[in-house]
Amino acid sequence: MIVAPPPAVAEAPTPPLTAAEYLAQEAQADRKNELIQGTLFPMAGASANHNRIATNLCRLLPLENDEQTFEIFMGDMRLGVPDQATYTYPDIMVIKGEPQFQTPRQTEVLNPCLIIEILSDSTANYDKTAKFQLYRTLPSLEEYILVSQQDYRLEHYTKLDDRRWLLQDITGLEASLQLSSVNLSLSLQDLYKRVSFSPAT
Repeated sequence: MIVAPPPAVAEAPTPPLTAAEYLAQEAQADRKNELIQGTLFPMAGASANHNRIATNLCRLLPLENDEQTFEIFMGDMRLGVPDQATYTYPDIMVIKGEPQFQTPRQTEVLNPCLIIEILSDSTANYDKTAKFQLYRTLPSLEEYILVSQQDYRLEHYTKLDDRRWLLQDITGLEASLQLSSVNLSLSLQDLYKRVSFSPAT
């Protein structure tokens, strides 16, 4: 499977890198880069709305629920998909129980049950298609959420079995998101608290 790069970084250099080369290079880098099937892509900065949504999510997601513990990681923690030569920085990851790390340095987590990406114009199609294809290879992943920065809208993917995922569109300020992986209901009103949408131009 060949994955196309996101539009915003389509002109980035694409020398093939091994996982070891990437991890060594990233440890010295002054900005974050993702490795997608051996190709290096620099990451763009985040908007104010992006950070507001991410902060709201981290505040609302549970550390413990029904005697089940969780760990929540934001965008500085790498996700490793080693068999796909892929390392990314999801906006939010939730791990059920103990995190599994690729190395003793604990810089690449391997077992999220929930991944949340906050969409931008430049990467939205990529997050919905090629990146989701890679994330679906993770046995631990149960849910994938795409969050709009432009309006009250989510795309909620739930794993049914190894070959099937269910998509639910969730829209409107009065709607809520039911997260089965962490046994939690989130209102969009709380998720989008203090978020200010730009007027249409």
